[in-house]
Amino acid sequence: MLFISKYNKFNRYKLPKCPYCNSKLWYSEVFILKNNTNMYCPHCGKKSEIILRTEIYQALGFTESICLVIFALSIFKGGGYCLLGLLAVILLFTGFYVFSPFCVRLKSTEILNNTNNNINNFDNNEIFSN
Repeated sequence: MLFISKYNKFNRYKLPKCPYCNSKLWYSEVFILKNNTNMYCPHCGKKSEIILRTEIYQALGFTESICLVIFALSIFKGGGYCLLGLLAVILLFTGFYVFSPFCVRLKSTEILNNTNNNINNFDNNEIFSN
């Protein structure tokens, strides 16, 4: 039972699926698309909104703070440790970039478009009528 609960905790870190056709995106597609706000599914051609999970910002802050500490310590140690500190910083940021596509989620834009259309179709005369 303990194994199942731990598995479910890490099960949420997976590559996103299209909200329309439920097709899984490739790692390379998500890696490139994570910097955009919208995407078109390569399978069904429908538009989806790209949402980043909050864990990606927490991981970035953690990575930056650890890298800052490592770099500061390597400078204070001096000499040959500076290159070792730089290597550690590069490895940490590489790990972050490898992890980041698993924090991308896709949301359908049809729901957003329907609510925007309802707001735009609202009759302004009803506001001012007595």
